[in-house]
Amino acid sequence: MKKIGLIGCGSWGKYILRDLVALNCEVSVVAIKESSLQNAIQFKANAIFDSIDALPPQEGYVVCTPAGTHFEVIQQLVQKSSQVPIFVEKPMCNNTQEAEYLAKQLPNTLFVMDKWRYHNGVLALRDLIASKKYGNVVNISTKRLSKGTIHPDADTIWHLAPHDVAIVYELLGYLPEPSFARLDITHGELRGMTACLGKNPFAMIEVSDRHTAHYREIKVFFEDAIVVFSDGYSTVLTVYKTHQLDPNQEIKYEEAIPFELKMPLYDELDSFIKHLNGGPPPKSNANEGAMTVKIISQLKAMAQ
Repeated sequence: MKKIGLIGCGSWGKYILRDLVALNCEVSVVAIKESSLQNAIQFKANAIFDSIDALPPQEGYVVCTPAGTHFEVIQQLVQKSSQVPIFVEKPMCNNTQEAEYLAKQLPNTLFVMDKWRYHNGVLALRDLIASKKYGNVVNISTKRLSKGTIHPDADTIWHLAPHDVAIVYELLGYLPEPSFARLDITHGELRGMTACLGKNPFAMIEVSDRHTAHYREIKVFFEDAIVVFSDGYSTVLTVYKTHQLDPNQEIKYEEAIPFELKMPLYDELDSFIKHLNGGPPPKSNANEGAMTVKIISQLKAMAQ
């Protein structure tokens, strides 16, 4: 039973606590807000503290606080012990300079919770790309659209875009350079972004909190087919052949590639606990986390 310190237990942190308990961890929660305290009680934390300073020694830390506080929280944890592994929710932080500092400071002990890199649908797409069954990749399209702001502590781009950047990285094995970006700024508020990474292949990313419904989609355009991952709870990749399209006929899918639906949050936490037990490190190390922060910062600057 690993001793884990969970920093933050808000609307997402409560699910992290739930899964850590399911993974047979002894979880001590740092909860400052009353709502976080109630979540920690409801989801059965072993102990609850009102500050990081009050937290006893742990074997691993999980950080789930607002993105703008990640740097400060990680520094506080490092002061307690520079050797204890840390798993921080995405993004690693929302400042390139701070992200690069963390990557140099904690190259082997800081990891980012990029849950979509653990999703079986994304992994199935990655394997299909590697197989070249439908030829080379021409482009990737991701859409992450929401009806309203889910996390008011961070702007929509920092909340949503890290997922899509991580997906592109998992699919291609590298991050293409930013090439285009436009922001949706409505009534003075940042509501979304359309951006492009790379040229050949390229990746189009669309994120927004100004949409008619909650919508998630990944499309990979191969030379000979389009493969669609239509939703986070889907259990198949749908393949459409494109070499003989008829504008007068409805397009029919060629095949459905099934995959097992598992919860990626549980799987990424499981990988972290296994690492604490001597296993390989989880995906998205500090350097990769810093790359994501840099890419998003570049896109926002490019758009402005």
